[in-house]
Amino acid sequence: VKNVFRKTGQDKKHVIFLLSEAELLDDNYLEDLSQMLTNADIPGLYTTEELRSIRDYIGESLRKEVQLSSLNAAAGQQQLSELQEETYIKFTKNISDHLHVMLCFSPVGSKFRNYCRDYPAILNATSCIWFLGWPENALMEVAKKFVKDSGIPEKQQEPIASIISYMHMSASETIAKMKDERKRIFYLTPTHYMDLMKSYAKIKEEKEKELELYKAKLINGLAKFKETEKKADVMSTETTIKKQKNMEQVKISGDFAQQLEAEYNKIAKQEAHIKARAAIRDKQKEEAETLLRAADEELARAEPKLEEAKKALEELKAGDLAEVRNYTTPPNEVKSVLEAVMVIVGKAPTWTSAKKAMTDAHFIKDIREYDVKKLSDSQLKDLESHTKKQDFKITKITSISYACLLYTSDAADERSSVDLGGRRIITKKQQ
Repeated sequence: VKNVFRKTGQDKKHVIFLLSEAELLDDNYLEDLSQMLTNADIPGLYTTEELRSIRDYIGESLRKEVQLSSLNAAAGQQQLSELQEETYIKFTKNISDHLHVMLCFSPVGSKFRNYCRDYPAILNATSCIWFLGWPENALMEVAKKFVKDSGIPEKQQEPIASIISYMHMSASETIAKMKDERKRIFYLTPTHYMDLMKSYAKIKEEKEKELELYKAKLINGLAKFKETEKKADVMSTETTIKKQKNMEQVKISGDFAQQLEAEYNKIAKQEAHIKARAAIRDKQKEEAETLLRAADEELARAEPKLEEAKKALEELKAGDLAEVRNYTTPPNEVKSVLEAVMVIVGKAPTWTSAKKAMTDAHFIKDIREYDVKKLSDSQLKDLESHTKKQDFKITKITSISYACLLYTSDAADERSSVDLGGRRIITKKQQ
């Protein structure tokens, strides 16, 4: 305000001071505005030094005017003295002549009515200019300028401008209809029209940002999709390779399964064979145990007779052998006994071999100390064949030769059976 007052009061420049209703934030502004319109001054606006500066400036200007306009020195000095007293009045007069205050108020609501009632200078010191609604062509031109500045494509500018102007015109027609029918007054000013376009611009900007965001997301999504597609191709290739490998593994597994099945069948056959052999073995074992028990029983029965045979051998003397050797042609009973003895000692079962053996001085000792466990299977079989002969009987030999009687004991026959049975058991175990 000071700056405006200096330009108009000192420099005498024409200035328009435009003040809108939105700028009146406090009622104190309206008080100052009322003083400005009434007196072209605001009390307390300047300090003492600022007032002195204004008076000096105005006084200097007045002196120059007086010197130029005065015809004689006495008249000019008197006029200058009078004007110096009215310097500040001159300053406010210049403000009143050169300052043009323009107030922009909306008739909507009760604010404008209250301002006029509380501060009459707003109406008394001003001239009211009522701005009527804009015509359709003006609305259209403003809308075209707006859409052009908004960066809208050229093909879309005129249709959008037509829609904006049509919305404002239709709203104005509706307001007039409401006033006639309902007696209710609504105000639709060009400010609303500008607000409509600003709202459109704001929404357009928001939507453009939203679309840009969606566009960025879409581009990013497409990039991700392409990247995923490439990865899917790679994975598909890898899957195909793995599938081929798996097929090969399945084939190998099938072959291996067939091999395992063959091995299983083979093992099953072997197991069945082993079970059969185990059954045979158990049966043989049972038979062997039976034979062993029988052999033990026979051995138990033969042991006393064996002891008697050993005692009989202890009574055998060289003279007894000499008696037998003297036979040129021995009886069959004697011959059978001595052939059996030759089988035991491992010599030829003949009379000649027996006669020769009996000439040995150690023959009796060898017979007494002979280990019957050393008899082989073949010896036992030969011995069994000799002991089963009809001539190999104690009752027959007793009347022929005492020596042969000592050789021939039922114990020998019993021992032969026991050893033969036991030897057969061992042979079956080895098999």
